[in-house]
Amino acid sequence: MAHVVFILGAGASQPGGCPVMSDFFDQARRLGEKNLLGDFQSDYSFVEEVRDTLDNAHKRSRFEIQNLEIILNLIETGDLLGKQHVLGELNLPKTRECLVRLVAGVLERKQQFDSNALPDILADGDGEIIQNPPSAHAPLKRVGPVGYDELARLIRSLQHHDPQFSCDFVTFNYDLGLELSLWARKVEWRYGTSTLGNGPVGIFKVHGSVGWTTKEDVNCTPFRESAQQFLDTPINHKDLHTARFSLRAFSQMGGRYVPLIVPPSENKALHRDQFSSMWKQAGVSIGRANIIAVAGYSLPQTDQFVRHWFSLSNASTSLLRHVHLCDASSNALTTWTTLLGKPVEEKIKTSNDFRYFARDIWDKFRTRGLLW
Repeated sequence: MAHVVFILGAGASQPGGCPVMSDFFDQARRLGEKNLLGDFQSDYSFVEEVRDTLDNAHKRSRFEIQNLEIILNLIETGDLLGKQHVLGELNLPKTRECLVRLVAGVLERKQQFDSNALPDILADGDGEIIQNPPSAHAPLKRVGPVGYDELARLIRSLQHHDPQFSCDFVTFNYDLGLELSLWARKVEWRYGTSTLGNGPVGIFKVHGSVGWTTKEDVNCTPFRESAQQFLDTPINHKDLHTARFSLRAFSQMGGRYVPLIVPPSENKALHRDQFSSMWKQAGVSIGRANIIAVAGYSLPQTDQFVRHWFSLSNASTSLLRHVHLCDASSNALTTWTTLLGKPVEEKIKTSNDFRYFARDIWDKFRTRGLLW
């Protein structure tokens, strides 16, 4: 059985409304200034004070305060330096806690879940292409965000393809769009860190998740119950594309809800106990891959850990037949070509629009199988 690994970055969640790292704070400000962040409004106010502190230090140092990755890394680095720096007088543990809560609040507010009112561009469970949308009187169902839902349908189609393909996801995104998208399309999955889910499709969230908390095991039964209730809630034709999944199930588990999120830096050793098992499983999956499909992830220079981890994991004896790269940035192809090595260059196919990423891959599988 051929093995496919999908590697997802921020470009995969952006079509469904999630901000990318570089415009996260702009999106947060639009919500915060209108008091639309609910339980996370106070976290927004505190984080803005921290960013103002960094901005006022411009006489000696320049900080890129618009980038979420950089702020996360500055906080972790500042914690190592103690009190003798511009952030030294702040409560850095509280700062980090408020920042990761703000990440959750913005994702909760911005990510929009779709409905099945649009035509299915892939195949149904029997391999037949669905070309017509539901009728005006057909019951509507909640599905995943744009982009993620197409991926979920692709996985469902591959599971019914002859020959079958096994599939895993390695994702650097914090949101829950992928998990709910797969559940909505009746695809069972599993995390690499807990017993939540025992399906054949692995979801390895190597930078953490807003659905994992620092005070509870990531085996979060309320998540499954809350997700199922959300997906089963009847919707009408006037509310097709505006639903948002609430994180309230996590905040009601006891204690203050603090998502378990790891910044894209070399400080991941601080989180080894919580993530090492998942990193190992994700690495094994990459090493087994016959096809690697990358969407919206260009391996930032700040994350040398992931670069080394991927290179070591990929150095296996399995035959890597194809690499499909979907990324609008100009340097993505150069970055991945350097990591994958000279013999793989001719196997790389590229595209720029994640909305059609799944359809492009399905067309190749359906017409040529492993020969595409």
